[in-house]
Amino acid sequence: TVSRLTQVLDTKRLVDVSGPPASGKTTLSKLLRDHLTKLNRRVFYISNWTSLSNFQHGANGWECLFSMLKAEFPGHTVAYPCPKMVIAVDDAQLLYTDDLFWKTIIKQV
Repeated sequence: TVSRLTQVLDTKRLVDVSGPPASGKTTLSKLLRDHLTKLNRRVFYISNWTSLSNFQHGANGWECLFSMLKAEFPGHTVAYPCPKMVIAVDDAQLLYTDDLFWKTIIKQV
């Protein structure tokens, strides 16, 4: 499953893994993170999403996203564009109310 998801990520810019509670989505995300890290891919696993509006240091949603990643992952290099970067968000339903994320990041992906 992790290998197949890695293949999908190589061809798709956005992948939504959904399922009922306790079906293994969090475990799959962590296994994917570990697998991609071994492949020298830059992976950011976010278990508690913070609205991008809290990071309006930049002029657009992308700058806010990278400000958030820098705050959440100090010591990691975060630069745009970053080819093959993966952002895995656990409990992504928390993103549904983040207008800045949907109107800038997802719309452009």
